[in-house]
Amino acid sequence: MLNGDSQPSPELENFRKVRRVANHWARPGGGPANRSFYWYLTFPRGRQLRELARRCQKEISFSYYDLTPLDDLHLTVNRVAYQNTVGASDLDAVIAKAREVCQSVTAFTVSVGRLSGTPGALGFNVSPYEPLRNLHDRLTAATLQVLPDAPVKHREFHAHVAVAYGNADVPSAEAVAVVEQLHRLPEADVLVDGVSLVLLERDHRSYRWQTVETVAFAKAHDADSATSC
Repeated sequence: MLNGDSQPSPELENFRKVRRVANHWARPGGGPANRSFYWYLTFPRGRQLRELARRCQKEISFSYYDLTPLDDLHLTVNRVAYQNTVGASDLDAVIAKAREVCQSVTAFTVSVGRLSGTPGALGFNVSPYEPLRNLHDRLTAATLQVLPDAPVKHREFHAHVAVAYGNADVPSAEAVAVVEQLHRLPEADVLVDGVSLVLLERDHRSYRWQTVETVAFAKAHDADSATSC
């Protein structure tokens, strides 16, 4: 758990250098034509996480941020495909391959918190990094085995949970000051016991997604042959 005596994270140090909030929604890629399938962690039993997000959102409810609905908090693992490029059989094959590569993954716990941000969004850091990176790599490899030309994102994986998105180009000093205080709040522990394939659409100033399928991990007490990701 983080407390007031802890050192700020590198992410907070970087956010302190941000001078202006950016409009996240000005980026290309919205609308029905860009609906995409993604692997998400969705935290359906993350009560502590939702309470932490609620507390932070109360303090950052500035007009230039759009807040993530608490039931929509998620961690993006990687993109799978654009909806208009794959059929049902492709998705079935991707899901089957994901189940195969996740057979040896045991449910694990992550700590979510230490609020920081980028010009376009505010979000929580997630640790430890290694099991998340391992899961990212497994699912990316599984996707590419089925869809060699899949539009997976190859940039460095950064595990985070967004709680607000910028909707205007304004000075950031007010937001930075509040985030510096919220960064000190204790983190929330969340069990990760599966990963979901979702269909995502960016609509106006929000993300909407629906779960297509969930791939469960092995439970620790019945996974003698499994290894933590």
